[in-house]
Amino acid sequence: MDIILKIIASTINWVIDLIVPNEEKLARLLLLSDSELRRLLPKAVDIEDPLSFPIFNYRNKDVKTLIWALKYKAHPQILDRLASILYEEIIAVAEEHMEFEGKTNITLVPIPMSNQRLREKGFNQTEILCEKINKISVGVISVLNILEKTKNTTHQTSLHRRERLQNMRGSIQLRQGYAGQVPPDSLLIIIDDVYTTGATITEARRALSTKHGSPDLSRTLAITLAH
Repeated sequence: MDIILKIIASTINWVIDLIVPNEEKLARLLLLSDSELRRLLPKAVDIEDPLSFPIFNYRNKDVKTLIWALKYKAHPQILDRLASILYEEIIAVAEEHMEFEGKTNITLVPIPMSNQRLREKGFNQTEILCEKINKISVGVISVLNILEKTKNTTHQTSLHRRERLQNMRGSIQLRQGYAGQVPPDSLLIIIDDVYTTGATITEARRALSTKHGSPDLSRTLAITLAH
């Protein structure tokens, strides 16, 4: 009986997904406050990386809807809401690490996008999120665009974990002329939208800790909206 009910519920959800457009789902989600969103949306499952902090569970349909609106539409209201949620998470994570690491400031490093992909989309949602967080904090949290994506990689969603790691290898570099530009008193936090296997975050850390950067940055914190 339980199996039949699960099949029926799954079928109903599938039909709803076909009938109800993302815009209607977004309108429903936008009626919720930030605190309600954080309370109602499922938290991300635990990951092995102790330095990365995803917020929501990407398997949830509402979370996927929010990320879709951010990633492919740069939906203004969703950008504002998710930036606000990210800001709260950044403050919470920073409070636990700043004193321990002897840091006095917070600096965000957005995950970059290749020039080709940027031309296709017209925006980098991660950079926009960081800019909005900078405004929310009234400039207290700074943004440092010191990474660049030098390879237009295959979309990660179609790849297995080993393929993702191989796909990302060597794809992110420190921008020329930015060696030594990281403030020594600043807690660096990498920002991205979705943490899948961690390949992108790993590559960003590698780029930050090359001979042009600092070995300490191989353990840079990362916060993402979902996993």
